[in-house]
Amino acid sequence: MLLPIPPCSVPRLPAALSLLAAVLLAGCAPATVVQTNHASDYVARPGRIYVATGAGMGWGSEFSQAFQQKFQEIVGACGNTAGFVELSGLELDQRTPVQRAADFRADTLLTIAHGGGVVMMGGGNRISIHYLATLGAMQGHRPVWRGSFDFGRGGTVIPLAERGAVFAVDLTNGLIRDHMLPGCREIALGQGSRLEGAGAGTAGRAAPSQTEAPVASVASLAAAPAAAKAPPPATGQASLQDLDGLLPAAGAAAAPMPAAGTGTSSARAFADAVRRRVRPNVRVDAEIAGNPAAVVMVELRGDGSLLQSRLVQSSGDARWDTAVMRAVALSAPFPLPDDGRLPTRFTITFRPKD
Repeated sequence: MLLPIPPCSVPRLPAALSLLAAVLLAGCAPATVVQTNHASDYVARPGRIYVATGAGMGWGSEFSQAFQQKFQEIVGACGNTAGFVELSGLELDQRTPVQRAADFRADTLLTIAHGGGVVMMGGGNRISIHYLATLGAMQGHRPVWRGSFDFGRGGTVIPLAERGAVFAVDLTNGLIRDHMLPGCREIALGQGSRLEGAGAGTAGRAAPSQTEAPVASVASLAAAPAAAKAPPPATGQASLQDLDGLLPAAGAAAAPMPAAGTGTSSARAFADAVRRRVRPNVRVDAEIAGNPAAVVMVELRGDGSLLQSRLVQSSGDARWDTAVMRAVALSAPFPLPDDGRLPTRFTITFRPKD
C-alpha cells in the first residue's frame, strides 16, 4: 500500500534517488545555502541602492524581472529606493556599474554575479546556480558586505518568476540579518522554500528576529548520476570576474594576498596552519570526481577572528566549493602565530585528496 507523502516532506534518500524525489515532489524547492560576512565598522544606512546583475541572472528575464520587483518591494517598505541594470557585455552604453550608480545618486552599489551550479546532462536544464553578492559603499569605495548563495531551481511546476522573488527574499534577509538594511524586517518563506501563497507578488510574513538563515545542501541533487557541473558563461554573459571587485580602495591598490606556499616563511607557516585547521571540517556527502582546487581568500581581524572569506577560484564542483566555504566559517577564530605577526589576508587552496 502506498501512503501519500505530505507536500514538500522528503525523507532522507540515497544520493542517486534524490533527483527522482525532486521530480516527484515538483512543488518543492531546496532551501538556499547562505553565507555572509560584513564590515563591523560600517554604520551608515543605505538609502539608494543600485543593483547590477548579469543579464537574466542565469535563469532568464522572467526570473530577473521578478527579482527586481520583489527586491524593490522589500527595500521600499523600509524607506529605501533601488535602481537596476542587467549587464550582458553587449550594451552600447559603455558606462561601468560604478558610473551608472553615481548617475543614480546611489549611496551603495550591490553587484550580483553568478556562475557554477549544476545542470542536467542531455537536456541542459539548470538545477542550481551560485550567486556572489557584494554591497559596496560609494563613499570610500569599499565593500561592506558579501553574501554567497547556492540557489536551487526547485520543481519545474514552480514559475521562474516565483523563484526570482524567492531569491530577492533570500538576499534581503541576508542583508537584514547583518544590519545592512535597518528598519527592514525579514520575510519567512513557506513550506518547501516557496512564497507564502505560492505567488510571485506575495510579500510573505514577517519572521521573528531570531530566525536563522535556512541551511540545506544541494549536494544530493549534484551527486545524482545524470547531473554535471554548469559550463562557463557564454560569450556576452557577465561572470563572477566581470561583476565582482568593482569597488577597489580609493586611491590605492588592493592589499596583496599571499597564498599558502608563497611569501615569508612565517606567512606560509600560518596559512598552512589555517588550512590544517579548516580541512577536517570540510565535509561532503558524496565522492568528488578528480582532485579539483577551490581557492579561498581569507581575511582576518587582528585577534584571529574571520572578517571575510571569499571564493576566488571555483573548483567547478558546487558541492566542494560550498563545503570549503562553510568549513572556513566554522573553523574561525584562528589561533595567533607564536611570533605575533599575523598575516591578515591570504589565499588557501583546498583539494579533496590533499
